[in-house]
Amino acid sequence: MSEEPAPAPAGAEAGAAPLPPDQDRARVDQVPSAEWRRHNQVINNFYGDPHAGRARFGIAVHASARTVTGPIGAAEVAGVLAGYVPPDGFDAAVAGLRERHLLVLAGPEGVGRRAGAIALLGRVLTHGEPLVDLAPSAALRELAAEGGLRPGTGYLVRDRVETGEPTARQRFDVERLVQQLIRIGSFLVVTADADAATRPHLRELSVPWRAPNPSWLFDMLVADVDRPAADDPAYRRLRDRVAALTLPREVIEVAARLPDGVDAALGALDDPAPGEVADWFDDRRSLRDVLSVAALAFAHGLPEPAFEAHRQRLLALAGEALAATDRGPADKTEPPQHAVDRRQKTSLPALSSHLPAEPGESGGEHRLVFRSESHRERVIAELHDRHSVEVWGPLCAWAHEIAAQRPVSEAHVQLALGVSLLCRVAPAEVRESLLAPWSDGEPTQWLTASYVLSWMCFTDALAPVALRLALAMAGDQSPGRRATAAMSFAGVLGIRYPAEALTRLWHLALRDGQVSRLARESLDSLFCGTAAETVDSVVVLDFLGRALRETARVDSTARRVDNAMAAVVAVLAAVRPDTGEPMAAFVLRSDRASAPTLGCLWAEALRGARRRGGAVDALRATLAALGGGEQGRELARSLGSQLRAHLSGRKARQLRGLLGRELRRPAAGQRLPDALTAALLDAFDAPAHPVAHGARVR
Repeated sequence: MSEEPAPAPAGAEAGAAPLPPDQDRARVDQVPSAEWRRHNQVINNFYGDPHAGRARFGIAVHASARTVTGPIGAAEVAGVLAGYVPPDGFDAAVAGLRERHLLVLAGPEGVGRRAGAIALLGRVLTHGEPLVDLAPSAALRELAAEGGLRPGTGYLVRDRVETGEPTARQRFDVERLVQQLIRIGSFLVVTADADAATRPHLRELSVPWRAPNPSWLFDMLVADVDRPAADDPAYRRLRDRVAALTLPREVIEVAARLPDGVDAALGALDDPAPGEVADWFDDRRSLRDVLSVAALAFAHGLPEPAFEAHRQRLLALAGEALAATDRGPADKTEPPQHAVDRRQKTSLPALSSHLPAEPGESGGEHRLVFRSESHRERVIAELHDRHSVEVWGPLCAWAHEIAAQRPVSEAHVQLALGVSLLCRVAPAEVRESLLAPWSDGEPTQWLTASYVLSWMCFTDALAPVALRLALAMAGDQSPGRRATAAMSFAGVLGIRYPAEALTRLWHLALRDGQVSRLARESLDSLFCGTAAETVDSVVVLDFLGRALRETARVDSTARRVDNAMAAVVAVLAAVRPDTGEPMAAFVLRSDRASAPTLGCLWAEALRGARRRGGAVDALRATLAALGGGEQGRELARSLGSQLRAHLSGRKARQLRGLLGRELRRPAAGQRLPDALTAALLDAFDAPAHPVAHGARVR
């Protein structure tokens, strides 16, 4: 997670005009929360184990859902430095960084810019100084401000997002940032696309970044591998093929297969999928065939009957064009032999025999998928390069229909994934023709747009673009766009960029209106999404504690303070969707150091009467999940002690009596073990050691 995402002042976001209360409550109320959470979990699960879902989703993931901001661990730094093969120009880049303290590595995705940035920082920081990943949205002006950066630290901004500010303003901010970095003895490396070298405010600081020599990298990777002699014909052929590779990822994949033999390593280089897709399109396909394969690209992995219904609808939307090419009625029913060929080896589509069920599904079933996981992305790229309005006209109309359909289904998730793949080759068209109308359309379209932003995180190149879009939506006047942003920050996007997600969700949660409810639910979902790394869960809790105190300190509006408390209670009551376990219990059991923060949040939630009922219910559920054994009683005692530490003597006595009555009262036909309740309440009788945290919430 980020070092410490700090809440901004409790009013409007910095630099933005205050936004009016949400006026479109009825439409926001129509957001299908259960389906949103379920499909969000499907996407999160795929990122957690992409191999399990490759057949259904038809993509290979080259990124993870891990947090990409915050301290860079010593083990990761050591791993990069130990096996790093520098590209041409590395020493000159080191000299430039030492001189200016700021360097921009400009190059295409996949050439090793992040590893290069870490290696550069490792060369100029030689005494174990910390390295920190900053968000791609980090504003130059804020970094240059006093206190924006710490002395003696190495910083990395990966895939920086341009703010769109005037060039003169950005040039001024860059110069201030350079002066500040030199003054405090810190260094910053920014990675960006190749166009960064042409931007006036970055030109003098940019160096073109290329991949290291593939042969050198390969030799380093296989140095300890039992391999054939250098003059072995098959091994020479393998090395010749490696020398032509352009991406380190490809070299690493080949090297990883060498222990299984030269033929296995060569197999990594012999992917027939690119040629298969191009050959298919070269074969003078009819418009009907092209539209059918386009339907599969955007409705991939659906049960066969559902896919066929969607395909027929797309053909109907292309009626006039099809009528001209078919020389007959465009909406006629196709004979079975003319439908998408699902079984012939020469055809791109194929019927999967039986895909396993996802969580929440009754069982596996036949689903239509591409034969290769790389076909889907390549088909979409070929559609973009080869076809115009005759395909994209009906295809866009079809996509709008699916996005607006109720109820939300797997088709929405698959459509969103297809759109995210299209964004790789046509980002402007996706933004203007799909994301903009969907995020300002109907609730199911908001949801589909949020899924697109989540799927964009499957590649490191698109994740910063998704962040930029979500940040813009969060500050928009449209309730739909704010709702879309809130839902997108609840998933993979929020896990990757927690500081930005928490800050924007907190601002949205403080507002009046139904987007506030969605923001609270998104905070709940984001908290649950951190279960894989409980240190990230504690960062969420710490942020809420600071944000709550800041709101109480600077905001005199009782309604906003109440909204803040509602957000905290929603997080305390969060339940893991995969196990049904209260997240607070899971975090407390996994990391006992979370007890002070949880105790603080519960103390504030119980202090006021308005949200006390929800806080008591959340506390009861958490205690029940801890269990009545010795460990459960010990954790309850620790939580009670921390809760008591944040209460005055009078308030502690009042709450002890209230909790004694409420927790001993049966709820939903069940009653907490007396020993567990006693463990929590006994802590109230011990001498208190108050903790000073500034303003309390009224």
